[in-house]
Amino acid sequence: MSRVFKSFDTEIAENLNSNDKQDKQDQKDKQKTTEQQQQQSQSKKNKSAIKKQTFDELYGEPENFLEIEVSRLIIIIPKLQITKTFTGP
Repeated sequence: MSRVFKSFDTEIAENLNSNDKQDKQDQKDKQKTTEQQQQQSQSKKNKSAIKKQTFDELYGEPENFLEIEVSRLIIIIPKLQITKTFTGP
């Protein structure tokens, strides 16, 4: 087995390169965490921007509602076999 001996300069250069890679990765990680924190703070701001409803808005008459008029109502009672039909005026 032969062992390759490296010069002092080569070892330093390799260590610097590996440290640079680690530094770049650390910077990317920090950037990701700051972006995530910004997104979280933005979502909290959006949630707090929702208007609180007053008592009247919660339990008062609705602004929009659907009114359905029944023109012909049929009631069927199966056990007694009775069918009643009601028609409107």
